[in-house]
Amino acid sequence: RTISVRSLTRAQTTIKDFVQSYFVLYNLKPIDFLRHFPILIFVEGTIYELDELNEVQASKGSTAEAHDFRKIWSAMVEVLKHKGLYDNKVESELLKGLRYWSEERRICNILLKKGASWDLK
Repeated sequence: RTISVRSLTRAQTTIKDFVQSYFVLYNLKPIDFLRHFPILIFVEGTIYELDELNEVQASKGSTAEAHDFRKIWSAMVEVLKHKGLYDNKVESELLKGLRYWSEERRICNILLKKGASWDLK
């Protein structure tokens, strides 16, 4: 499985905001972005891909993670570790994301059981 074009497109907006907001704080120039581009787009694209998978599950009323979810998640974590970018703070933030997605599925499940219907896409 690869990261979808839709996920990469969604990541592009976030990365743009990130660069415009934070690079100036660290006195980095736009050209410095290219040095960090691969990992930034990989992580953000992967997060959006996971979000896409989660939204499909939530729209079905499923409380379970999608079949490929953990495989994609683990690949992202391994890349971060390999690059020396995975520490307790990163782990904590990523775990917050897992909890958020789990709660999103749980709430959607409850709402669907009560007759709600919507398209999360």
